[in-house]
Amino acid sequence: MRNIESEAVHEFALELLQDEHPHHFALELLELNYKQQDLTVVERILLKKQNKDDFHDRALDVMHIFEKQKDPSSIDLILHIYREGRCTSCREGFIDILIANHWLPSTVWDELLYDSNLDIREKARQYRRKESD
Repeated sequence: MRNIESEAVHEFALELLQDEHPHHFALELLELNYKQQDLTVVERILLKKQNKDDFHDRALDVMHIFEKQKDPSSIDLILHIYREGRCTSCREGFIDILIANHWLPSTVWDELLYDSNLDIREKARQYRRKESD
């Protein structure tokens, strides 16, 4: 169902996400069906206390959502996931979203220059140069 774009799938996803411990597949249904007002639901799921594996699974689903759905109001959530994430590939994916949409706050540039991921460091340097031109 995650490959289907429809209001029915959107409503079903929101219904599943109301569960106290929604299965991470419920987030996948929003990949093509996300609406800006869904951000509060997505935030509730990502910001609640959970183990590292659950956080990673849900963060990966959220990354797929925001790769497809451009929502500038998601910047704070994306930065939160970047900072809390332990997976360097996922952190890089979130930085890619911010850079691709020109949403990377200048206050974060310096932080990225010291990231443990060398690719993130280089992307931050390139982005800073590009934005300075």
